[in-house]
Amino acid sequence: MIDRNGVKRVTLVFIALFGMYIMAMSLTPNSYVRYLLLFSVLGAFSAGQAPLPYAKAISAAFDAKRGLALGIAMTGVGVGTALMPGLRSTSTI
Repeated sequence: MIDRNGVKRVTLVFIALFGMYIMAMSLTPNSYVRYLLLFSVLGAFSAGQAPLPYAKAISAAFDAKRGLALGIAMTGVGVGTALMPGLRSTSTI
């Protein structure tokens, strides 16, 4: 889809769909089957806003120092993965 329609268009659509499905999951009635169906669709929509489209956009934008640009951009994924468990455990819900 990204090769056919472009990174920006596909990523924006998938980010919007991902957000709507997160909201839909919060409104799901107490039904295990509906939860599983929404969760499986959510997995499909999360692929469109994962690091892969961003890596493709960065690779297309940089010729020289492409590795450095990808490394800097993907650092956020690692930092977020490292920090979120600690932030989650300190918050009160």
